[in-house]
Amino acid sequence: MHSRIFQLSLKPIPSENYIKDTDSIFDEFVGSIADYVDARENSWAFRSISCDLLTPFGSIEEDKITWLPKEKLQEVYFKGRYEIFKSEALGLSGASFEAFAGNDRTTQEVLENMLFGLRSAYKDDYDVYIIMSRQEVNENGLLKCGHVYSAPEFESDDYFLMTFDTFMRCIDTLREYYIGAVLDYHF
Repeated sequence: MHSRIFQLSLKPIPSENYIKDTDSIFDEFVGSIADYVDARENSWAFRSISCDLLTPFGSIEEDKITWLPKEKLQEVYFKGRYEIFKSEALGLSGASFEAFAGNDRTTQEVLENMLFGLRSAYKDDYDVYIIMSRQEVNENGLLKCGHVYSAPEFESDDYFLMTFDTFMRCIDTLREYYIGAVLDYHF
């Protein structure tokens, strides 16, 4: 399966500053989540199709994204995931001791699938990722969600790589973001 990594910034990103698939930020990502990351295909058609993944959450004009208001954005993005989360949690609460202890293989597999569903509903490690400059994130408090800072899933000296779920929980929708590189990854 394939998904995308979007390079975002609060300022326009010149093409010579697009992230490369060889950057050290991907060293841990490849092997733990992805089989590979590919930055070679940044054609207009590839970018256009990829950006369609973001259009339910705002408008894109050239490389600039203007997000929906935060409350609406989070409702659009998280509502379905929240319902899945509640459903999986309810199912897990009815798990038998035998399944939990691993004594009933059939039920144990169902339990493992429910745990995966619960975790994926909250933070999907196999979906869209956002990559941003570490300096820009830190200077602008972009991973601050209320009074709590969210940790990016992967980091290097120069970049933070985070799931779209993490980004959507912390997003400042009053700011415009600019799209740089759009990378494909396979998992």
